[in-house]
Amino acid sequence: MNRSRNTVHILSSLAIILLIAIQMVDSYKHAFFYHFITWFTWPAIFFVAGYIMVGKPSIKKSFFDTVKAYLIPYFISGIALIFLNKLVQILGLSPWLNSPFPAIRVGLKALLYGNGWPAHTLIWPYETGIGLFWVLLALFCGSTVNIIIVQVKSITIQVISVLAIAILGFYLGSFIQLPWSIQSAMIVQPFMLYGSYFDKLKNWQPSFAAILVAVISAWIMSYADVFEATTAFSYHWILTMILAFIALNAMLAISWFINNRVSKLANKLVLLAQRPNINIIILGFISSMIPISFYISKIPLLQKMNFEAIWLITLIIMISINILMNKVLHNEKKREGDFDEKDFN
Repeated sequence: MNRSRNTVHILSSLAIILLIAIQMVDSYKHAFFYHFITWFTWPAIFFVAGYIMVGKPSIKKSFFDTVKAYLIPYFISGIALIFLNKLVQILGLSPWLNSPFPAIRVGLKALLYGNGWPAHTLIWPYETGIGLFWVLLALFCGSTVNIIIVQVKSITIQVISVLAIAILGFYLGSFIQLPWSIQSAMIVQPFMLYGSYFDKLKNWQPSFAAILVAVISAWIMSYADVFEATTAFSYHWILTMILAFIALNAMLAISWFINNRVSKLANKLVLLAQRPNINIIILGFISSMIPISFYISKIPLLQKMNFEAIWLITLIIMISINILMNKVLHNEKKREGDFDEKDFN
């Protein structure tokens, strides 16, 4: 049990590292690389969310934990982003800081609808998006559906249900743009269910062959398609789901090997994985508000490694904030006399 938990923690960290790349890379100039990493990132993120929901005593407890983990942080972060956006405009801080919304009204519309960047909606012409924070809303919607599905006693019915929901999501994505949180929550249900049962899969074994097959398959598929969780659109949705599962198992295998073969790296990665919702919030603020590329362009030595430098700097910021939060919580627990060293291993 502990081994599988650490494997999932490392998987969560690797997914966050890849999510940084998705946010920082130019998806048009470097489309192939962008396509490639999506196959490994989105299935892993929602698999972890499904794993986290295991062991809750009731539907009510599960739902309130989901609200606390995703929905409340989503609205708090979104309102904070809108406030900071207005502050940047009032103080005239551009280009030192980004201003993602032209007006508070636009920011509130983006927050309520939940798309990450401008897209057509069912309600109004879309002007802008809420940035990476949309993932928190998608995790809330996906986890809510997952909570209901896992209450069904028959595993067969559970599997049929998540496949039907995913197929419906892909079908709707072929002609209509629902909010990203809803469409992504539909097509990721098989990964979330897989996460819910991961601890019970006694015969699961990592394999180098699985990693090799996943890399080759994703490499070939990336020339033609992308795992697009946001719009749930794919020309070959059956092949898309199969490849996404292959990629997810490759990520799990890599995480398992790191946990068992590279203990020092594993400990560092587990540290980054302790608060996945906080990591998304941090990355959301960085990608929306801080023009790191602008600052890097001022450093001649880093101009030729713009993307790599942005990726590394963002990761360092996230790790530093996680370390600081751990120290604060560590000191609070010690003052309260309720310190347990295992909480930070």
